[in-house]
Amino acid sequence: MKAWQLLAAILLALLPGCGYVDDNPRAVRIVAQAYLDALRKHDAAAVCRVLAPEVEAAIAVGRTCETNLPVHWLRTYPALRAGAVREVSGPSGNPRFDVTVVGRRGGNLTLGRYGSVWHVVDSGGLTR
Repeated sequence: MKAWQLLAAILLALLPGCGYVDDNPRAVRIVAQAYLDALRKHDAAAVCRVLAPEVEAAIAVGRTCETNLPVHWLRTYPALRAGAVREVSGPSGNPRFDVTVVGRRGGNLTLGRYGSVWHVVDSGGLTR
């Protein structure tokens, strides 16, 4: 019986670190805001941490995302806020949401769920 209690305790301890497991617009907004804050601070590790795997790989190009990302930072990013969240079409099993960026004209962030974690799939031209 104690083995089951130990297993239950371990599983409960791990749950908060598993990310979000549903199509939760609040969770999407939190990840989008983390991305915007990391851009403003020029925190390459934090930006790369919330990028979708294929986006991170495209930036890395044989090196690391953190090493190649500063190329995008030729300008200063203002303090932007994640705004309205709306569901958009996405691949089966990988829901997508667009997030309006308050304080910026045009282009939304698009986030997708990979497993149980939300990642930025498209910056909407923010880093160009």
